[in-house]
Amino acid sequence: GLFWQLELVKNKETKEPFRTPTKKYEETIINKIAKYLLEKRNVYIPADKFGIWIVPPLIVNKDEIDFFVEAIDDALKISDKEAK
Repeated sequence: GLFWQLELVKNKETKEPFRTPTKKYEETIINKIAKYLLEKRNVYIPADKFGIWIVPPLIVNKDEIDFFVEAIDDALKISDKEAK
């Protein structure tokens, strides 16, 4: 398949993550992004401790890629607010 992960960090220079391994079951920005994408944009994105995964099938077309890239761009505004 096609796999791509976005690692989300609070600070680009220090690479401080939004979520640490000890926060596996806590509400974090990564969980919020995944929930937003599913509930508001109808896009399922698996989330792990450091980021979100984009895993479309290999038969994905340009319109579908544009759709989920736009949804992810919209969702990342949530992390932008938390990073400031």
